[in-house]
Amino acid sequence: MTAALRRDGIDVDMMEDASKDDMRHAIDRLRSNIGLESIVILFSAAMAFRPAAREPGSQWMPQI
Repeated sequence: MTAALRRDGIDVDMMEDASKDDMRHAIDRLRSNIGLESIVILFSAAMAFRPAAREPGSQWMPQI
């Protein structure tokens, strides 16, 4: 999807396994690059996290 969007001239900033700080920096970059006429689509597939030790039997928990 990223490659197809870029071929159409759309700026894409894709990240995998981004930390909270990584996301904060990405949003700051986005803010510095948009103008009044900009259209922005922000998509995040990060919907849950797993408890710290990833213990056997632990469940994914939704982010709030």
